[in-house]
Amino acid sequence: MDYKSLIKSYAESLRRHFLRSKKNIADGVDIGRYIYFEFNDGEFDLIKTPEALIKAINAKCGIDIPRAYTPINSLNKLLEDQGLYKVMSIQSNESLALISRLKEGQNLSYFEVKELNRLLIELNYPLETPKRQLLFFS
Repeated sequence: MDYKSLIKSYAESLRRHFLRSKKNIADGVDIGRYIYFEFNDGEFDLIKTPEALIKAINAKCGIDIPRAYTPINSLNKLLEDQGLYKVMSIQSNESLALISRLKEGQNLSYFEVKELNRLLIELNYPLETPKRQLLFFS
């Protein structure tokens, strides 16, 4: 298999994962749905950089972003923080159910926390955060 075919098949498998609903997955969590919430290098550009996003979060929230080998890794570690919702001023209707569960003392799954935090970061830092997009290859 050549490199282009490998990339194309991998992208197609990710596309299938992203489009599946959680209700269709028997006895477990659809991991493919949640990989999409992590930050990656391909999302950022010259204006929206990981460093600019980290700087904006530090300035507005005053929280310490976890240190990691790269800024992308630092942002992905931040996605794992169950208390991040407490310092985010803007919360959408999508996030309210998960936030209510946290306020009631319930623990969210690792993947639910990442989903919630990515949504909150996108809402609170729209100028610095790239919007998640699905990749399609023809």
